[in-house]
Amino acid sequence: MTSKPNAPRLAPPTNVVSIFDHRAELRFPAIAQTEAYWEALRGTRLMPDRADVNPRGIENLLEYAFIGERIAPGLVRLRLAGMHMSDLI
Repeated sequence: MTSKPNAPRLAPPTNVVSIFDHRAELRFPAIAQTEAYWEALRGTRLMPDRADVNPRGIENLLEYAFIGERIAPGLVRLRLAGMHMSDLI
């Protein structure tokens, strides 16, 4: 995607972790499948709307999924964790 020289750039939200920072780690199939699902929902937007995300779209990946809430710098509270994450804890 190319940007126009004078087009305003949207700053990413500070509470969203970009998967692009971890692209070298995409050897795990669940990450690649999640990225494909996210990108399909996102389209040309910075991120999909919350209402666009449906767990049925990634049901075979839910055991690896988690939702974390940043409660302070470097501190995350797990709000929801799939079985794989629960087994690791």
